[in-house]
Amino acid sequence: MGALGLIERDDTHREVVGAAARQLSSDIPALATRLLARIRATCPSSARLVSEDEQFESVRLGLTYGLATIPEPGPERRELSQAARTGRRRAAQGVPLDELVKAYHLSVQLVWDEMVKTVREESPGRLDLLMRSSMHIWAGIERQADAAAEGYRQAQAEQRRFQDERARMLLGRLLEADEPAPELVDAVRDALGLEEDGGYAVAVTRYTRAARGGLFRHPETLDGSRVVWSPGADGDLAVISVRGEDVHRISKALEAELEGPIGLSPKVRGLASLGFARRLAETALAGRRPDDRGVIALDEHLVRSFVLSAPDLAELLRRQVMSGVLALPEHEASALLDTLACWLEVGSTTEAARRLYCHRNTVLNRLRRLEQVTSRKLDEPRDVVLLALALDAVRIG
Repeated sequence: MGALGLIERDDTHREVVGAAARQLSSDIPALATRLLARIRATCPSSARLVSEDEQFESVRLGLTYGLATIPEPGPERRELSQAARTGRRRAAQGVPLDELVKAYHLSVQLVWDEMVKTVREESPGRLDLLMRSSMHIWAGIERQADAAAEGYRQAQAEQRRFQDERARMLLGRLLEADEPAPELVDAVRDALGLEEDGGYAVAVTRYTRAARGGLFRHPETLDGSRVVWSPGADGDLAVISVRGEDVHRISKALEAELEGPIGLSPKVRGLASLGFARRLAETALAGRRPDDRGVIALDEHLVRSFVLSAPDLAELLRRQVMSGVLALPEHEASALLDTLACWLEVGSTTEAARRLYCHRNTVLNRLRRLEQVTSRKLDEPRDVVLLALALDAVRIG
């Protein structure tokens, strides 16, 4: 711990400082023992996280390389390489960066005190020459502290990349699981800091051409809600923390941030339900029409998604409920289906007439004609459900 850098002074200065450095180098183990005691007394995390034997060896090598650079600087700068290795190691052990740097400062304080003591005892008349070299000696330790800190930061960045990759892998496994093991749920919770029983929605994206070209953005928040992304083959998946019960605002925020199409699940409870939510989001996305470009929220397209998830039943509905309508001339069939769709959406013949730009009696006549052709009654709840399902079956088909 503690290389002391190059002394770029005249020969007299170099001789004085070099002689003191060689004197200290003659008993490195004793110097390392004293320095180690100071470090472990003032750096509690280091003392707790690093074994005494390992820390002693690190201190011994640092002093050995550091003191050797004073009389013979050399091009290798082994003291800087040793500092960088120490920094990487301490990052892996979880030692705080400020304690790492403090250890180097303790090193130069001890070595400087010992050099002053040595020169005062051996050549007191040259003490002023040593004092004039103090800035160079302290600059040397700063270079080492910088090298150790840089190694520390590089190791931390590598750790974060590894942790991020591991978290994404775990989240991907959870999103694919039908009944995830409790251990997997716990691992995702700990890796990503998500609430195990929180409310979540899952969004499934499909890349556009622009997104494939590198313009796809991954927002970390949506309307104040945290978003965690997981890579997919055709598009990425987003796990969104949902506050309250309203997913509609999440849908609007997604449309503002990303190009569609995007399938959005309803809110589910708990991390263990993310696989279920992912399947619901896929169902919503699979039910999109060719002209759908934004977010397809399953909550807003339940009937369409229900029909799409059972194509055989959808065909049965088309044949049993809508065969009469489909046998009519195309313009008449389209008018009946459009009127039914509008009436189902607004629940009012008056409002349907306003939206369809026709008289209310026209709407009533079309609905009666629909009842006649399908043999279903719009005042019968069961028949209304069947007509709604059959309508989407026709439009999807």
